[in-house]
Amino acid sequence: MRRHGDIGIWKGIVPPHLCEELILIFESSQKKNRDSDRCTDTYMFLYEEVLRKSYGRYLRDCGDEYFEFYGHESWRKQSMPVTMKIQKTEPGQKGFQGIHWEQGAGLENACRYAAWMTYLNDVPVEAGGKTVFPLQGASFTPSQGTTMIWPAAYTHPHHAYPEVTAPKYIVTGWFEYRPDNEQSKTF
Repeated sequence: MRRHGDIGIWKGIVPPHLCEELILIFESSQKKNRDSDRCTDTYMFLYEEVLRKSYGRYLRDCGDEYFEFYGHESWRKQSMPVTMKIQKTEPGQKGFQGIHWEQGAGLENACRYAAWMTYLNDVPVEAGGKTVFPLQGASFTPSQGTTMIWPAAYTHPHHAYPEVTAPKYIVTGWFEYRPDNEQSKTF
């Protein structure tokens, strides 16, 4: 793992064949569109259990290494099962260019303590689509299989930039604290 402040980066940790399989599932599934002044893309939630488990083991290993640094070895026991969302930004779409963070008010995202993302394909530098963390002075060019984990709070606002001229695929989601009344399941 490489670190940029509190951003953990694992270059190429997810194998190309798995990234390509996730893209194929995305392309053959029903998707939803987002179109607002902050975000334009297409997405779907990943429910296919075999792929969730195949990908999840890489995410789990990254999580173990990331949270161990902070002395948070019990993160798996405290986390709800992970939501996995595949997103595609096509040429002409802006992706999520609105600066945002992943934790906030409301039941849907108040329990998020960390966000994660894996790039499923390479996007050439000149084709745009970087992930930019302005407060950290960091930007990342999409590189297939590269996974990142960062705090979900307002300390890590981020956005995509600039608009892509080549397709960009990611799988993303959040580590969330389990409400006290949930039965204990581990990730």
